[in-house]
Amino acid sequence: MSDPGPTPIDLIDPITAYQRSALIATAVETGVADAMADGSIKAGDLATLCGTDARGTSALLAGLAAIEIVERAGDLFSLTAKGAFLASSHPESVAEIVRKEWFFYKAWAELPEAVADGHARIGPWRQRIEEEPETAEAFLRALDDLASLFGGELPGLAGLTGPARLLDVGGGSGSHAANLVAANPEIQATVLDLPGARAVLDDRHPELPFAAGDLDQPRFGRPGGEFWDVVLLSNILHDH
Repeated sequence: MSDPGPTPIDLIDPITAYQRSALIATAVETGVADAMADGSIKAGDLATLCGTDARGTSALLAGLAAIEIVERAGDLFSLTAKGAFLASSHPESVAEIVRKEWFFYKAWAELPEAVADGHARIGPWRQRIEEEPETAEAFLRALDDLASLFGGELPGLAGLTGPARLLDVGGGSGSHAANLVAANPEIQATVLDLPGARAVLDDRHPELPFAAGDLDQPRFGRPGGEFWDVVLLSNILHDH
């Protein structure tokens, strides 16, 4: 039988994919995922615990069950093994990543307008870290969590051997520098970023020293007596 080729049905999944994203984000944003982390719970009790509408909570749970984030046994609901990663208490939690993507989700909804007028819907990193520090810090924590999932290949790609002084420019939480040091303890790494990034570095990778600096300045805003063998540019490139 010959291949019939594409049909309109092929577009339905990408057209409706936003619904799954919204369900997952709502589970995190409302605290539902965290409230379910300790075990099975009734929908009404969950609504009371999270301060959400009972009917809305039941509808959310039904949607989450449809995408296998929660499972139902009688009138009790619990997180599946996959859904468990949404809880903030899980050692491999993706909750911060979900919050980051929910922030961008709302900006993506304005893509038609952005294409029409040519203006970005999200300000540059410098503006965000100064004017919205809580959002910016959450973004850095999410990047650190992403690096724990996908950053393990960096040391092999970098191929750094022996002693080296490394400056991670725009390094944020320091996740990539930490990976490199873990693979080669002879690396002396310093994370350079705008001052507002320091709190997340001190929280996530306090073993790494911080240097306040600016990518847009000569020598990244650092004094002339400082020298490095290696400069890492990673987390900052997509913002430029």
